Amino acid sequence: PADSIVRDYAGFRTLDSVVRAKIVFGLSGCTIVSEEFHCPRALWIAQRHGLKAVAFAAPDLKSRRWTWRVKAREHLARVACALDLYVLGRNPKFSGPKEPIVLSSIAPWNFKALAAMSENRVIGNGNKIPWHLPEDFKWFKKMTTGQFVVMGRKTFESIGRPLPNRTTLILSRSSFQFPGVQTIADLDEIERAVPDLADRQVFICGGAQIYEQTLPLCSDLYLTLVKRVVEGDAFFPPFEDQFTLKEEILDCPDFKILHYQNKKIFSGKDAKLQSS
Repeated sequence: PADSIVRDYAGFRTLDSVVRAKIVFGLSGCTIVSEEFHCPRALWIAQRHGLKAVAFAAPDLKSRRWTWRVKAREHLARVACALDLYVLGRNPKFSGPKEPIVLSSIAPWNFKALAAMSENRVIGNGNKIPWHLPEDFKWFKKMTTGQFVVMGRKTFESIGRPLPNRTTLILSRSSFQFPGVQTIADLDEIERAVPDLADRQVFICGGAQIYEQTLPLCSDLYLTLVKRVVEGDAFFPPFEDQFTLKEEILDCPDFKILHYQNKKIFSGKDAKLQSS
């Protein structure tokens, strides 16, 4: 079907098969979701044949073993490409510049992160927010009204109810159920759970573990920086190496709101390098 998604975890040969299937069966509108940096030449070939690369899958950053497996597969995939090209002569026929697409031209899923942290990176204390900032709540409401909000089970339980005028998705591998919300085990399930995803934005809203897992997949991070040090037991994960500060949206006596963009998605030409 025209809206089907092909999730590729093999590289050039799989994408080559997809391209051939598109030609033979007349497929259109296919989407390629490839691992980060995994065989970029294959993504370029797919684009030359009308298959749009719109996202990439990030490795599990918490598992060192999995990270090394991904790196090993990346290198082996490049060796396989070299064999295909120069030994077996399996270079597909296409026209255009002979250079791979860059990662910054591959758009991610429409994920954006919203978070608030103190100067010592605290985001919560005992499943509660350790500050009360009405203006920040108004900002959060303005950004998320009419959109999807994704949060972990503990974060939702601290709120106690679905947020009004928003679709609440609980990201949890448990069988958690609550009236008015949907539970998904993985972000890949969002499209199936939410048919009208393309017309709305998806905001990641915590907690700490959810941020750590999903930040590599977010195009934007809207961060409220509370201008004080507080005690807490939940902390915002390191993100500075992944994101570039784009702009300072608001600066108040008690807090400021900063807009960051994912370095791997947006070109550095358009990013304002500022200090927070």
